[in-house]
Amino acid sequence: GVGGGLTFTLPPLAGGLEFTFIRAAAFVIHIDPDSTETIRGGGAGKYLSLDTNGSSVTLLSNGSYWELLSSNGTLSYEP
Repeated sequence: GVGGGLTFTLPPLAGGLEFTFIRAAAFVIHIDPDSTETIRGGGAGKYLSLDTNGSSVTLLSNGSYWELLSSNGTLSYEP
């Protein structure tokens, strides 16, 4: 069991990489792009947060940024 929030760091952008994250417990999940790369909708190097239980997101690298293929629940970006 995890005793607190989790941060997952995405690998450097490469076309075709796809990851799905699901929050199933009462701990925040941060998805952090590599260095100054971007998750679409957020700023360079800023993480995406799964804020509520049941939240999920699927990200796809198109080689230029991480695209949100699908999402569910409450998500937010690092300010």
